[in-house]
Amino acid sequence: MTIAIIGLGLMGGSFMLALRGFEGATLWGVDSDPAAREAALVSGAADAVFETLPPGADILLVCLPPEATVMFVKDNTAHLGSLFCEICGVKRRIVREIAELLPPGVEYIPLHPMAGRETSGFAAADPRLFAGAGLIVTPPDGKPPRRASLIERTARYIGFSEVVYATPEEHDRLIAATSHLPHLAASALRLSLPGRVGYAYAGGAWRGGTRVADAEGFSGLFIENREHTLRAADTFIENLTALRNLIASGKQEELEALLDTARRREKGCL
Repeated sequence: MTIAIIGLGLMGGSFMLALRGFEGATLWGVDSDPAAREAALVSGAADAVFETLPPGADILLVCLPPEATVMFVKDNTAHLGSLFCEICGVKRRIVREIAELLPPGVEYIPLHPMAGRETSGFAAADPRLFAGAGLIVTPPDGKPPRRASLIERTARYIGFSEVVYATPEEHDRLIAATSHLPHLAASALRLSLPGRVGYAYAGGAWRGGTRVADAEGFSGLFIENREHTLRAADTFIENLTALRNLIASGKQEELEALLDTARRREKGCL
């Protein structure tokens, strides 16, 4: 079994490192950046590296941004293997377009690993990146994929704690609240800082709340998923406004009750 990983940045590199030894698979790395290819080879993560995808891979895992993923499919329809996977952070349009482009005989299983860091590039890759994370599978037709067992075996090997199945629509609706909104909020917090205050004033709450503001590549995801992202942002603004108004009116008991609701909310939602 030959697995080709396209895109050797943080995510692709981490998948490659984590997949070493999986069921005797041969791992190919594909990237236009010669430095990334060399790093993957020198680290021992890849068995072979290529600038463009050669024929012969059984499974493809594309770790590129959404538009680049669609373009990759258009440019490589002749040798996409028997199983095609991608890890785009939004699914509705991307899944529909890719499903229409794939030739007969290629099974398509869209994935979204709920893991990441604010760093990028192969140098940031870590085989433990996915440990304890969830993996969302969004089949185009909403039905369990034919090779679901392979995906689940792979997920366990890599370290994912849970594999869940969702429609592309459900995925995009929920991911707006659990991923896109926290990134927006982190950026808003940074933008709200009143000038230079010094590191001594920045405690754990600040560092934890703003860490993901350093992550790149999210503007396209926000726009692509704008319907759900805007709805999540509006709900956040409504809740922030409610808290702000209780502070302004000095209603401490009501404020504490709302804060307590927030403390208890995650236990009932996640």
